[in-house]
Parts: sequence; C-alpha cells; structure tokens
Amino acid sequence: MTPPFYRSRRFWLWSTGSHLSNLPAAMAPLTFTALTATLTGSYSTGAGMVAAMILSQVALAIPVSRLLDRASSNAGLRLLLLLRAVVFGILLCAVLLSAQTYLLIGLAALAGAAGSAVPGGFRALLTGIVGFADLRRSVALTATLNELMFVIGPVLVGVLGLITESMPLIVMAALTAAAAAFVPGNAAAARSAPPVKGASMVPRLFGWMLAGFAAASIVAIVEVGAVALALRLGRDATWATVIVVVLCIASVSGGVFWTWRNYRGSTATLLVLLAGMMAGAVLIALSLNFVFVLAGAVLVGLCLAPLGTTASLLVEDALDPHRRIEGFSLLRTASGLGAGFGALLVTLVPIGAAASAGVAALAGAIAGLYFWARLSARRNLTEPAPTSEEVEVPRPGGD
Repeated sequence: MTPPFYRSRRFWLWSTGSHLSNLPAAMAPLTFTALTATLTGSYSTGAGMVAAMILSQVALAIPVSRLLDRASSNAGLRLLLLLRAVVFGILLCAVLLSAQTYLLIGLAALAGAAGSAVPGGFRALLTGIVGFADLRRSVALTATLNELMFVIGPVLVGVLGLITESMPLIVMAALTAAAAAFVPGNAAAARSAPPVKGASMVPRLFGWMLAGFAAASIVAIVEVGAVALALRLGRDATWATVIVVVLCIASVSGGVFWTWRNYRGSTATLLVLLAGMMAGAVLIALSLNFVFVLAGAVLVGLCLAPLGTTASLLVEDALDPHRRIEGFSLLRTASGLGAGFGALLVTLVPIGAAASAGVAALAGAIAGLYFWARLSARRNLTEPAPTSEEVEVPRPGGD
C-alpha cells in the first residue's frame, strides 16, 4: 500500500520550495514601499516598483511558461529562482546607492518576469510527486499553507525592518535562492517535451479563470481596504487588523476542512462557493455595523481556499500534457489580475463603492461561469470522440 502523501519526503521538499518562493511575493509590497520611503522619502517609488513587478508577472506569465514547458521544468524552475534572487540582490544595491527611479522600477519588473512562471511550474510538478490518488488533499493543503504565507509575509517584513530597513529585501533574496534548492528532481520530467503548439488555452479555461479573478478581487478589496472599512464604521484604524485576521483564520479553516473531507468539487461547486463569497461581499458592502463586516469576512474566507483548490483540480483535468505550466500560470495570472483590480478599486473609489464593485464582479463571475459551462458541455456533445490514433497520452483513472 502506498503511504499517504504527507509522509512523502519528496512532497515536503516540493512544499518547502513552493512556499519559500511565495513568501517574497507576500513581502514585496510592504518591503518596497517601506524601504523607498525610508531611504528616498517617497512612497510613490515603492508603489511604482510593486506595480511594475505585478504587471511584468502578468504580461510574461504565458511566454515564460511556454519556454518552461518546452524544457526541463525542474532545471528551468531552479534557473528562474536563482535569477530572481540575483535580481533582488542587485535591486538592494541599487536602492542603497540611491539609483534613479526608472532603474529601480526596471529591476522590479525584471524580478517579476523571473517569477512569472514559478507558481505554475511548482504546481505542474505536484501531480507527479503525489499521484492522482492524493492530489485533492495535497492541493487543498497547499492552498491553505499559501494563505498562511501571505499572512506571514507582511508580519515578517515588520519584524525584519526593526533590524535594518534593508533586511527584508536581503531575506527575500535568500528565501528565493533557498527555494531553488528544494525543487525536487524528477528524471521523467527532465526529458525535453515536444514544442508547445496549439491555440490559446484561455477559451478552455475561461470560466475557472473568471472565478479566480472575482474571488481574488473581493479578497484584495477586504485586505487593502480594511483600514477604510474600520474608519467607515467609526473605529480606530487598528481595528483593520481584526478584519484581516478574521479573514485569514476563516480562509485557513476552510482549507483545513476541504483537506480533511477530501472534496474534489466541480463547476457547480465553484458556483456555490462564488455565491457564498458574494453573500459575504454584500454584508461588507452594506457595512451596517462591525459584526456585519466580520461576518462577511468569514464567509469570503471560508470559501477562498476551497474555491482555489477546486479550480486547480478542474484545470488539471483540462490541460494538455505538454502545456501544464502554461495552464496553471493562466489560472494564477487571472487571480493576480483580480487582486490588482481589487487593490486599484480601493485606491480610486470609496470603500463602499469598491465593495459593491466586488459584489458585481462575483455576480458576473457566477453568470459567466454558468453560461461558459453550458456552452462547453454543448460543444463537447457535438464534437466527435477522438480516435485511438489521436489520443497521445491516456487519461488517468478516476478515483
């Protein structure tokens, strides 16, 4: 009998590398803004660096992922991580030497480009490490740990900043380099894959990408707008921490429950989870009192990790064998765009309007996912079944 995945040394090596690579992304926004504000007196430079890093990640996720799909994903991941660590080191030197703003923003964009395919690359390796039998629980556990990383990141920046203003960036470089050492070896994955061909995968994954976009947008609205929500209700700004902590605890709890129950989920499951998030978003948008906001944060958080897990498993089934990194990167890119959209809303409009826009995004995602699923099912019914010559790789057995 095969031991469960959580007793596998290779899984924990993979998990350590994956989460070490995620920590710098969680640390970057606060690190860049705090460091540039301290050394140059300008928060806007740090904000520009954050924007440049996110935009380059989104813009280059697909081309870099295709390159990684063509070659050895293991070696490619190590190379990208080491390159990103070097860029962080150069960026630190540039900040300390008071380099021009355009150079700092350019280096931040390069760091984003180097990390654009890293999440998709790690996710593509997971199936070969745990096997299909343990995939559901391992993806759910990973989603839960990812939420913890994004809670730990800003806290770690605050603690390291007490030592010296440059220490968070030094640690970001060290964590990224360390992640490269934990990329597991895999002889099968090291073989060169055929050239990546075919049309865009967006139509095939669109509904699940839409769900990820909407979910990430409402989470960003709550996290970035936590201070505004507290002030809107006449509370002190420190109450924003309570909102964020409640959201994170609910998210971790939802992930733990999903891992324990070993749910696989379906597109219908995503619709239910999106509806739950929308109910929470409505409570937040109304903001009748602080309890309403906390209840809304709980509903949003409880649905977050299960939604991410379900979408990841559905995408897994839909991917071509040699376009896995590209597919997972598309899903991560959609979530990144949603987070950026939510953060942008908070900066441009009042928090009530931003939360209402989050409700509208979730309602649009529910409608879009429903009609996309109906259209996809109709298309699958009308397409002829593939012949034995057309099937290159047999589908794994269901569980």
